[in-house]
Amino acid sequence: MHRDYGGVGSRPGRRKERTLRNLTYTALVLVLLPVFAHVAPGASKTPANLKLTRDDLTLHITLENDQKLKVTSKGTRLKAGTYWVKSVQVFKKDEKGGVWELRTVEALGGMKTITVAAGQEKIIDCGPPLSIHMWARQGDGAQSNTVAIDLSVVGKYNERYWPGAWRGRKGPPAPGLKIVLEDGTVIHRARFPVAANGRCRYTWRIPSGFKGKYRVEPVLTFGPYKWKSNREGHFFEIK
Repeated sequence: MHRDYGGVGSRPGRRKERTLRNLTYTALVLVLLPVFAHVAPGASKTPANLKLTRDDLTLHITLENDQKLKVTSKGTRLKAGTYWVKSVQVFKKDEKGGVWELRTVEALGGMKTITVAAGQEKIIDCGPPLSIHMWARQGDGAQSNTVAIDLSVVGKYNERYWPGAWRGRKGPPAPGLKIVLEDGTVIHRARFPVAANGRCRYTWRIPSGFKGKYRVEPVLTFGPYKWKSNREGHFFEIK
């Protein structure tokens, strides 16, 4: 007796077709999952409202899937869920109407994810005033005649920014520093090299025979954005 298991009208053939369709559907779901992974499942149909506390700032948030969100004090509506953030840009106008931009680099701190519930009014208060974190450490042994000076820029949510603001298409100059004595005398000026992650390190060679206290003052271009050094008024000492 001849049995045809591959014919179009046969039951085994239909089972095979269903199996192939199920496999195709499963493969499609697996391909699409990473695309929507930036939003947690179970999002409600009732939108949330994401807004800033300040009306002089505008945020452009880029999510991990490259979706863009523009956030102002008026708010922007979005579905409930958890959103993974790729980068943040902050915009502010100066007194003459010029637009200055801050850009996050690498570490996003508390801005790494944004979670909103259905119908929630979620407030964001990241960005300025900026904190300039500075350190100065004298080397040991053969490096005792040098001081490593580090600088990084962080916002309210501990998100890290490039050490300077863009004005339109014009990028900021490299950040600078001054070595100042207790009597106000400036004994050294320099520019920081800037790494891709926004961190800055400069190695100062101590003048021969120098002993005493000094402070490091950052020289930065941030336009209308307020900033303050965590070492303002602090003196280091070479003994």
